[in-house]
Amino acid sequence: MFRVSVGVGVRYAPIRHCNHHRQIDKLQVRRFFTKKVDGQKPGSEKKRFSWRNIVRRAMIIWRVPVLGLGIYGIGYNQAIVEYAQNPELMEFKLLQQVMASWDVEKITDPKDKSCERNRRIQRVGKRIIKSAHKHVYEKVKEAEEKASNKYNAAIESDPSLDISKEEFMKRDEDFEFWTNASIRMGRISEWKCRLIHTEAPNAFVTSMLPRQIFVTSAFVDRYAVNDDELAFIMGHEISHLILDHNTDSFETSTGLKFLELFIIACDPFDGEMYEMIFLIYLSIHNFFIFFLFIFIGLASIALLSFASFLGSLVEAQESQENEFEADDLGLTLAAMSCFDTRNGTLIMKKMLHDSNESESDTLLLAQYLSSHPPTAKRYSRLFQASKDVNKGTFAHSTCREEIRKTWLQSISFSSLKG
Repeated sequence: MFRVSVGVGVRYAPIRHCNHHRQIDKLQVRRFFTKKVDGQKPGSEKKRFSWRNIVRRAMIIWRVPVLGLGIYGIGYNQAIVEYAQNPELMEFKLLQQVMASWDVEKITDPKDKSCERNRRIQRVGKRIIKSAHKHVYEKVKEAEEKASNKYNAAIESDPSLDISKEEFMKRDEDFEFWTNASIRMGRISEWKCRLIHTEAPNAFVTSMLPRQIFVTSAFVDRYAVNDDELAFIMGHEISHLILDHNTDSFETSTGLKFLELFIIACDPFDGEMYEMIFLIYLSIHNFFIFFLFIFIGLASIALLSFASFLGSLVEAQESQENEFEADDLGLTLAAMSCFDTRNGTLIMKKMLHDSNESESDTLLLAQYLSSHPPTAKRYSRLFQASKDVNKGTFAHSTCREEIRKTWLQSISFSSLKG
């Protein structure tokens, strides 16, 4: 067996059973691990993996994530500048993006009263938004009282504590969360409920357009056929904004993407590893080394694939947990707005029927990678919770007048019938 080298001519040299070439190949392997410095005595070669190479490797590892973070920061700052210069134009552009992503035919003006579906959305949405503001206000007061009690207890236990009450309350996580939630809610007049005409049934909020609830015409026609069902869905969507789920999901997704970039950057199976194995193969001519070369390449691909799969799983599980939290708070907001929560949760039964989902489907891997929990599980939880969370729960607060009107109407109807 011969090796062909192309240069000024063609030279044939035996690759096997030739001690001369074996010595050259071994010398190449040795040079890979060592680096001789000029002026050094023979045998005092400097090791390849020195502190200088470690620093160089660290710089290569961090280069990709830092570069990605820098690009993200530039884009973020540019978006802030554009929004500050012309908020109305930026909102219009974002609406155009929403229309393009959902193949929207048109978006109905919230003030348009000629459309029955739009009138329903505005009527129900107004009550849900009002209840959401009241709920957040009550939570802020409750968190403020708890933080104040913690501060008083801390002062009593340690009179030398040098911190003001305001600073202590700012460090309280619960108080900080609900204070930020009240900022996200803004004023009631700032909210808009938009009906978008498309064949895709959906309802959503987006962090790009805060204080806006989007409901598609197909969703109203197919699922939210009454005000109770529409109230639960709108309460669910506004709960995502109250609980800041969009920001949490974005931060998790961004962090996982940077983690994937970091794994790619510090992949141990890099070019130097391949070079080393190839030189060893040239030295000892063992096919086991050749197969090891292929195995390491496959292992590198498997490592990156596993990192991507793990990131998708983490995102899906967080999203499912957010959906459960939004279901619970959405049911509370619908009850505070004096809607029938038992009737409202039937919308999940309709969605379950259309999804053709069964109990066995909850064990499939696809369910763990889905952004939403199994519909059957959501419906079961909501149906049980609606027994305790309904407008009767708020009979002495927000629903007192509504229950009184219903009671008077029933008496009037009974007297007329008699």
